[in-house]
Amino acid sequence: KESPTYLKYESFNISSKQKKLILIPPFFGNAHYVLGDKEALYYYKWAYEGEYVDAEDQFAYAWNDERIGIKWQGENPILSERDLKVLRG
Repeated sequence: KESPTYLKYESFNISSKQKKLILIPPFFGNAHYVLGDKEALYYYKWAYEGEYVDAEDQFAYAWNDERIGIKWQGENPILSERDLKVLRG
């Protein structure tokens, strides 16, 4: 919470024609939103030394958290069970 990037976001459009590699540092949040009707495939690669943060130590925010202010292109996303739990509190 002391970071200058806390509750800030940056977005990227990625497609088969606009391929990108995005490295996300440890303890940074990230989200994915698929615009088409085809599934998306993500690869995770550890880019730092150390152990992966266990699920109990991970954090999550609601997809529509107003403090972050992400301008999503949809109103009714399909959410994972984990993300649904965040909405339910």
